[in-house]
Amino acid sequence: MGADLGDDDFAYFDPPYLGATVHGYRGDDIDHRELVEELKNAKYRWMLSEYLHPLYVEAFGQPFWTRDVQLCSTNFRYDGGAGRRVECLWRNY
Repeated sequence: MGADLGDDDFAYFDPPYLGATVHGYRGDDIDHRELVEELKNAKYRWMLSEYLHPLYVEAFGQPFWTRDVQLCSTNFRYDGGAGRRVECLWRNY
């Protein structure tokens, strides 16, 4: 994935979110544990966007930025807040 990237490089990761219904992708299009291992060993700077999930918190700690968001297909007034998610950013720099 990042074999050609070094200290002066930067990569932004915005994968299909773990456990989310993502149109245009299959649930197994990305191995999130493999992504975590890649990022843990990265020699380059990176930033990752994901929903708050124990896999990423365990690997990288609490995100440096969070925001409550509403899924685009829901309306808080009608779904009782079920469409709420916490969008997060992690980085290694």
